[in-house]
Amino acid sequence: MGVYFRDNPQSENDLYKDIAKRQSNWKRAQQSVNTEDAARASAIAKLYPNFSPDVITSMTMLKVKPESEILRDISRTITEYNAKTVKDKVLDPLKAATRFTFLGFEDL
Repeated sequence: MGVYFRDNPQSENDLYKDIAKRQSNWKRAQQSVNTEDAARASAIAKLYPNFSPDVITSMTMLKVKPESEILRDISRTITEYNAKTVKDKVLDPLKAATRFTFLGFEDL
């Protein structure tokens, strides 16, 4: 049996408000982009293919130049994160939690 938004009018209203908000943001973003922004986004996408479209859009809107040092740092961080294995992704938070616990015991 499916879940329908009509079962909860508040949820349906929230959904419509969210859709309207996204549409207005999209229209505003379309109007604010010029040829310089498009060229900058294109250059960033070519130099850093590991960036997601969201990152490229954000950096373009922040007027970050493609040759900027911060983009190299972000690219390096993304590459390091993607190079981690599943084991590392699971064990790193466990190590951090263990260290935090022992740090808490030191204060007792």
